[in-house]
Amino acid sequence: MLRGPRRSEVCGEIDRDHAPQLLDAAAAHGAASYRTVLDLDGVTIMDSSGVNTLLTTHRTARSAGGRLRLAAPSASVARLFQIVGLG
Repeated sequence: MLRGPRRSEVCGEIDRDHAPQLLDAAAAHGAASYRTVLDLDGVTIMDSSGVNTLLTTHRTARSAGGRLRLAAPSASVARLFQIVGLG
């Protein structure tokens, strides 16, 4: 059965202090078993903890047959993705 994508908006900071909350929220929303789109337009700050959280969420989703897509990264997040080779 093909499930439609779930879209979630992520806002604020995704750093060492807040990244675990994103990981918990993704797990609670079943990101691993669905096609999930994270709208990153409202993210103001992201550090390596945030990048690692997104990579972990992506790997978990992929191993469970789901998909994680990132949409509308803010300018600072897009720049970070470019720097680390994800953009």
